[in-house]
Amino acid sequence: MQMQTTSSQLLRQTAAQAEIDAAEKQNRRAAQAARFRAAFQARQTAALERRALEERNGFASVHTGTDYERFVAALLTADGFTVTQKGGSGDCGCDLLVSLPSGTAVVQCKFYSFPVGYDAVKEAYAAKALYRATAAFVCTNATYTRQARRTAAQLGIQLTTHATLSAALGRAQNVAG
Repeated sequence: MQMQTTSSQLLRQTAAQAEIDAAEKQNRRAAQAARFRAAFQARQTAALERRALEERNGFASVHTGTDYERFVAALLTADGFTVTQKGGSGDCGCDLLVSLPSGTAVVQCKFYSFPVGYDAVKEAYAAKALYRATAAFVCTNATYTRQARRTAAQLGIQLTTHATLSAALGRAQNVAG
């Protein structure tokens, strides 16, 4: 009789533990779903805010590389950065110089209708050395080629878009500072 009681108790305990495990799993899934929803909403909000900022700063009026450099400089200035425009012939790969507490960042802007190649990365790398910058970025409205991404990773150049440049500069500032 003792053995039967122990077996039935063990079965009840196992069933109770299974219910607890199932409830915990359901709670974890619900929490994960809530985190995903919150992250999605945060991305949507950030995208809407960036779109509104772009409209205020005139992205629709950007038609040339020089327009794009001015647009990116305006975005960075609006985000509290001190920016010096260098663009034009003879800029040695530096369109914008951004002052950081820990030094200077060079930004090479590319307004393209096709993916940015590794030449832009090499230009930013050269500008980083020439201007003795602590960080270098290539910023575009487009995407990057695989070769550009690989070269950037090897040379320590950060690839961004105008929508992500301020955040990347902030991270560079926090790492270096």
